[in-house]
Amino acid sequence: MKKKFKHTADGRKQEPLSIYDVLGMKATPYGTTDEPEYRKKINSMNLSDLQSHAMELGLKPSNDRRFLEERLVKQFKVSRSSYKAASVKRPKMDPEKRERAKKIMSSGR
Repeated sequence: MKKKFKHTADGRKQEPLSIYDVLGMKATPYGTTDEPEYRKKINSMNLSDLQSHAMELGLKPSNDRRFLEERLVKQFKVSRSSYKAASVKRPKMDPEKRERAKKIMSSGR
């Protein structure tokens, strides 16, 4: 399969970050998981398009463009957080317990 590259603003090629990027599919109802790209998208919409987009997302449309944009971005951030993997911290083990655990694990070989 041929890789599809995104072109960055400075002309460099960027490899796709997700399977959705590779397949050219929308991963979310927002069309992206990148906040600056989403902001650019909603800035290019007229008020009618923004209201339609808000209704698609289950938000009440507003006649105040700035308020509607803020609400859309806020909802985008909430939605995007569900796609991010949680960071996992490894528990720190006492060095004495670590050595004891190594001995126990190696004795089972």
